[in-house]
Amino acid sequence: MKKMTCLALGLACVASPAWAIQSLTDEELSSLTGQDGITISIVPIGPIQAEVIYHDNDGLTNTQLGGTQQAGALIFGTADGRSANPLSLSSGSANINIILKIDTDAGQGADGSFVNVGVSVPQDLTINTGDIWVGASKQKVGAVRGYTNPTKILDNMKVYISNLNTNIQLGSTPQGGLLSMNGIFKDGLRIEGYKLNDHGGGGSLGMEYISLQNSQPGRFGVTNLDFDVTGAVKEDGLSLKVNRLGDAGGINGMIWGVSAGDLKNPNTKPFGDIEIRGLNLNGTTIRWCFKKYADIK
Repeated sequence: MKKMTCLALGLACVASPAWAIQSLTDEELSSLTGQDGITISIVPIGPIQAEVIYHDNDGLTNTQLGGTQQAGALIFGTADGRSANPLSLSSGSANINIILKIDTDAGQGADGSFVNVGVSVPQDLTINTGDIWVGASKQKVGAVRGYTNPTKILDNMKVYISNLNTNIQLGSTPQGGLLSMNGIFKDGLRIEGYKLNDHGGGGSLGMEYISLQNSQPGRFGVTNLDFDVTGAVKEDGLSLKVNRLGDAGGINGMIWGVSAGDLKNPNTKPFGDIEIRGLNLNGTTIRWCFKKYADIK
């Protein structure tokens, strides 16, 4: 048996420049003994932060819906400092330690070879979506493009994740797709801080938090959420197969503290909660089609 080559990389990130080279302990090294391959440990110092912008280059083509066919931008983050909520990834207990385990395999048949990348993340991840904005895209200049006149449509949401396992395969994909994600959301999936802003009407729709759990006791009890999804890149777009979300009976959900109106007014109180039972999405395929295919189907 050979001991894996263990690398610790410090990567530079524009929005989060502090990354460090991390040496692995003897205990961590011993756990990696047993097969050839490469293990990369990425340890940023502090949370990973960024602003992510999606540009729709031809806008909305349907003029009856108000489309102008002008490029628009969807922004996740602070909108150039207009708010204090960046898109971020952090760990509740310690610095993030992302471990990539890389192996190559000959596979089966003439075109069966592939690269396998296993991704391990901390047990307790917190994802901040950042505030979500819509604006007008600028023209591309070098490596940047930017936007103007951003309008906030959603406030920052916190998503809590634990026990996440991700596997990526390039080349042949015997696992069924390029991306496979499975694991357990310990104590369920929890999303905090949802608030949708209606700038036309002047009000907002808010929810204190959303909780999703198994409908029946799972591997660690009913309070958790089991999941297993496979993603692939098809000729006409992206495909995500929900192999399992929850258990055989699906999921139960609670939307706590639903409110509507002027949510900046402290006198605006939640009008109730919404309970969902037995929502079964197992076997569902979600597709994102490219426009040239979506327009003709």
